[in-house]
Amino acid sequence: MGIRCIAVCLMHSYTFPDHEPLVGEIAREIGFDHVSLSHELMPMIKLVPRATSACADAYLTSTIKKYIAGFQTGFEGELGAESVQRGDSKKGRDVNSCNPMAGLSIPAGGVVGYALTSYDPETKIPVICFGMGGTSTDVSRYDEVAYGFIKIANETMTRPIRSLTEAKGHDTSKHRLATFGGWGGQHAVAIAESLGIRQILVHRYSSVLSAYGMALADVVDESQEPELKVWFEGNVQQELKSKISELKEMSARKLRAQGFDDKSIVFEEYLNMRYRGTESALMVIKPTPEEARDTYNGDDWAFGKAFVKQHEREFGFTLPDRDIIVDDLRVRGIGRSFEGLRKTVDQQLREAKPRDVSSNKLYRTSEGPAILADDTQTLVVTPGASALVTETHVVINVGDAEIQNVKADTGEVDPIMLSIFAHRFMAIAEQMGSALQKTSGSTNVKERLDYSCALFDPDRRWTGRKRSASSSPFGKHVNLCTDSRARIWKGKLKPGNVIVSSRPEFGGTHLPDITVITPAFSKGAIIFYVASRSHHLSEREFNEKCITELLYHEPAKYPGCSRTRCLADNLNDLKAQIAANQKAINLISSLIEEYGQNVVQFYMLKIQQNAESSVGNLLKNVSKRFAGQGLSAVDFMDDSSPIKLTILIDGENGEAVFDFTGTGPEVYGELLSKTSPIIKLTYIQENINAPEAVTYSAIIYCLRCLISLNQGCLKPVDVRIPKNSFPLPSDRAAVVDGNVLTSQRVIDIILECFRTCAASRDDTNNLTFGIGGNISGEAETRGFGYYETIAGGSDAGPKWQGTSGVHTHMTNARIPDAEVFERRYPVLLREFSIRKGSGGNGQHRGGDGVIRDIEFQIPVQVSILSERRVYRPYGLECGEDAQCGQNFWIRKIPKKEGDGNGWEERCINLGGKNTVSMRPGERIIVMTPGGGGWGAVGEQNKARKELDARHAWRGGSLASRIST
Repeated sequence: MGIRCIAVCLMHSYTFPDHEPLVGEIAREIGFDHVSLSHELMPMIKLVPRATSACADAYLTSTIKKYIAGFQTGFEGELGAESVQRGDSKKGRDVNSCNPMAGLSIPAGGVVGYALTSYDPETKIPVICFGMGGTSTDVSRYDEVAYGFIKIANETMTRPIRSLTEAKGHDTSKHRLATFGGWGGQHAVAIAESLGIRQILVHRYSSVLSAYGMALADVVDESQEPELKVWFEGNVQQELKSKISELKEMSARKLRAQGFDDKSIVFEEYLNMRYRGTESALMVIKPTPEEARDTYNGDDWAFGKAFVKQHEREFGFTLPDRDIIVDDLRVRGIGRSFEGLRKTVDQQLREAKPRDVSSNKLYRTSEGPAILADDTQTLVVTPGASALVTETHVVINVGDAEIQNVKADTGEVDPIMLSIFAHRFMAIAEQMGSALQKTSGSTNVKERLDYSCALFDPDRRWTGRKRSASSSPFGKHVNLCTDSRARIWKGKLKPGNVIVSSRPEFGGTHLPDITVITPAFSKGAIIFYVASRSHHLSEREFNEKCITELLYHEPAKYPGCSRTRCLADNLNDLKAQIAANQKAINLISSLIEEYGQNVVQFYMLKIQQNAESSVGNLLKNVSKRFAGQGLSAVDFMDDSSPIKLTILIDGENGEAVFDFTGTGPEVYGELLSKTSPIIKLTYIQENINAPEAVTYSAIIYCLRCLISLNQGCLKPVDVRIPKNSFPLPSDRAAVVDGNVLTSQRVIDIILECFRTCAASRDDTNNLTFGIGGNISGEAETRGFGYYETIAGGSDAGPKWQGTSGVHTHMTNARIPDAEVFERRYPVLLREFSIRKGSGGNGQHRGGDGVIRDIEFQIPVQVSILSERRVYRPYGLECGEDAQCGQNFWIRKIPKKEGDGNGWEERCINLGGKNTVSMRPGERIIVMTPGGGGWGAVGEQNKARKELDARHAWRGGSLASRIST
């Protein structure tokens, strides 16, 4: 039959949809049965989500139609008008409208069920839903080991609940917990205790609440229209009201056609709003009459005030000096499927005398500890909790008795508590990161997620950390930074003090990465540290590769010379980091209140010792499989600087020496002065120098097992780096490229020593552009700065193909959506595609790089910072090398031939590192490297692997057989 469905998504069709229907008509004329047009499904900015929705619709709709048609034929009358449950907890009778929402129907039904049966609109006590289903609802074992696993599982499940709830600015302790699914009632009390929730609601049909909810779900039709207006009182409001009215009428017509009268139809009105210059849009619902009366002085169209209130709750700040932008309008027409349910839980608790559950034949007792069971579910009531049966629910009150916290022992390590504390420390780091992302105002932190957070014990050894998209494993960097700064300020720090540092020689990565360190005190002594680091855009000398003339000439060191294009964002991000640190201190303090300071610090240390033991066992296994031989490899940076590594492993003690003797000396960047129509610039031509912490971070990245990243991972390793080499430059050398380029190459050389996989694209392909700045002694030029890292091909290995167009190893920064990119910056994205054939061939092929072609609309300064433009990413085990990357400047120059009028294009190779001033209409094309291939083409190499035990350690069970 061939392909019969097609999805169509064109750039900016959310605001100019005319071309998509033309493509759709052509597709139908060709013979496609189903055509999905993105602007009809999701008329909102962001190309990738809209294209994903269109693809999901094209894939699902025709299949669902066929399935429902076949299902109906098995019933007399063919069921009449069918309803399809959608993933947003609503349902529709028009099968054509199910589209992408149809993929999450079962949990969505549960959401409807608990929302309608557990939330009381009168008391307005918020409810958190916890659903856990499975193939069995029984507890098969109840002994110490199984109980330990349950405790770990509970702690694991509370992490996303905390993250999701607090990410929206809500306090979990002020909620009720509603459970559904066969397993939910067994974990509910333990999860509620961990979250500080005092009351649990378990519906009588909780184990089948998804099906029950699907029957209760309303029929919904959504209409949406793009908009781009500045919110203010007056004519704009009238225009928006008029468009909302048109959308409501459109939705009402569709619902009337499905059998609903006007009395059964209600509407929810939304505006998608954001501050100018940000991309964190919030879907703001129209205030209810009660909210308008009580909060907004009777203004039922107070969208602007509601947006400010919601923004402050979710992100912790407002931007009163910026315009509020309305991106789009949405109307949700709801056809009510029922008139009402029974009395709410709160009404039952107020009016009915609770009956003792022992009088119900299904239950045995109301006081914990107890197991309550009926035909469909099992509930566990722990000591200190009590169960109460109403007409529709079992209400479990966790606060009826004083909950006794388990006091852990500091004499011996409890493996269960070790895992629990690992989860708690990680959860704190995650919430710290969420707080930083919420309160930051810059694109670099909020959108690209270029930040990291970490926790440290009193001796400044890092225990847990949250890495979002930073260019290296953050912990060791900040460990050195925290340790060095704490030594400098020893005896001088007081509660409320904050240390700010970016110096590479003190554990920094490069000057744009600024670290904020906050000590926590108890009885006058520091009991732990927290630290956060984020990339501050334009905290540099205008381009990524020329951070300083020399380190001591860095302009940011001098008063009145910030040398930044966006000082307000820099200051806001520093405040956000301080707030995130305080969030972590509060959470750790709560943990100390729960378990005691000695216990918390005891497990901080033991988690590190567990990591040390795990890495030691890994080194023993590697030594055994390589028969105790030394491992070595050498590679070259594009400037021909060698990077050499020899690894000597002590197989008996599980220790190793990583010796970089033979690596090239530090690099001196030639000082160039350049004047352009945009700005006068002094910069360093090239610089691959890297702080010492970069190498440590690369090693820990390669060595750590499936354990939390912490200081203990490096304990068994002795790292030897020659002084004044580019991985350990002198304190007078400029440092920047090493964080984003040298770090990737260090990882490759380590993995090559272990013969783990081929080389990846080995650099982050840093692209920056912008104008303006604040230079001492000169007039301030208002401008902007932009920075991105561009993906490439990943490595192939013994059991996997490489992946195309991804970040690898030391960075996972998000690149902006194409439509957001074009709307926010004066650019056209001409091409962003996979660079076909750039990956190395082999038994397993390396991933392909990408092509990114950007045209500028105004004069800008553009910088590219990249590697693997000379030396190819290598293949292993007879796999072929990948293609090098290339950077081109498509320059417009006056014509010399003919009448001399007009312009012509010239293609100029920029090399790996360069800075140029581009005119309007000029372009930069970045073609990133692919990943190396693994194994000879068409050859399995099985016989050689079985004969050579050094290659077998990667083979899992095969390795075990050989070693045995």
